[in-house]
Amino acid sequence: MSDLVPTAIRHHRQRHRSVENCFRDNRQLFSAAHVMMTRAAAWSSVKAWAMGVARRRGAKRAKVALARKLAVIMHRMWIDGTVFRATRHPAAAH
Repeated sequence: MSDLVPTAIRHHRQRHRSVENCFRDNRQLFSAAHVMMTRAAAWSSVKAWAMGVARRRGAKRAKVALARKLAVIMHRMWIDGTVFRATRHPAAAH
């Protein structure tokens, strides 16, 4: 069926879908940042950093900054295969 659609329209649909997916991902990251800053009781170095940004620049900018930082952290975890630690320093080897 896709062969019957002209190439320009087909590429437009693919690009449109990828933009929608990007916006959906951004909304999910922003929601995660919002929950992390407002509802999560546990503190982490990332949350402390975001709260400092919120004090200096405001809550909205801090949530956007935290969402971007979470995206970077999750990408590095995916590439390295590491596990998220709430503290900066790795646990001592036993």
